[in-house]
Amino acid sequence: MTTLAHAKMLFENGAIRGATVSPAPMESGWILQVSLASGRDVVLEKARGGMRVYRKADAAIAAAKEIGIRSLSVKIE
Repeated sequence: MTTLAHAKMLFENGAIRGATVSPAPMESGWILQVSLASGRDVVLEKARGGMRVYRKADAAIAAAKEIGIRSLSVKIE
């Protein structure tokens, strides 16, 4: 499980190499997906489990900034 707190720790250890904000599948909202140095892509999750869906793309971008990410991709479809 990759929560916001866990993603911050991964970033501080150099384990995140990129991020993408994209529309949430089957839901209204946006998700934040991070690409790990190991080659895996993971979607941020809520602390109690389940995909973290942000109501606006700006909120997902703000979460990426909080992690420490300074550059990301945005998919609109």
